[in-house]
Amino acid sequence: MCNKLLKMLAVAVRLSTAVLCTHIERSCIISGGFDGYTYLIDPHTSVVISRRKFHRGSILSIAVDDKYIVSVGEDSMLVVSDRRQTEAAYRLPVSDQVTSNS
Repeated sequence: MCNKLLKMLAVAVRLSTAVLCTHIERSCIISGGFDGYTYLIDPHTSVVISRRKFHRGSILSIAVDDKYIVSVGEDSMLVVSDRRQTEAAYRLPVSDQVTSNS
């Protein structure tokens, strides 16, 4: 089900990158891409609301609450960003073990 939804999302929005992680809400879809961007997408219109570049590599994981988006990338950085701002609130280095695919 999730893979099917991600494929539909990529086709509907026409993202120019592979989607690696996604958080789905009624009012917004938040995705992390292979290109290092975090995408905020309106699920009703398939319009990209914003595109933010906080990582120098792929985004491996995202977590979201009402106020923040937390992402971890291949660049070994954990980034905390306010959902309403375009700048990262915090950038923290993380251990290579956290970002390892093995």
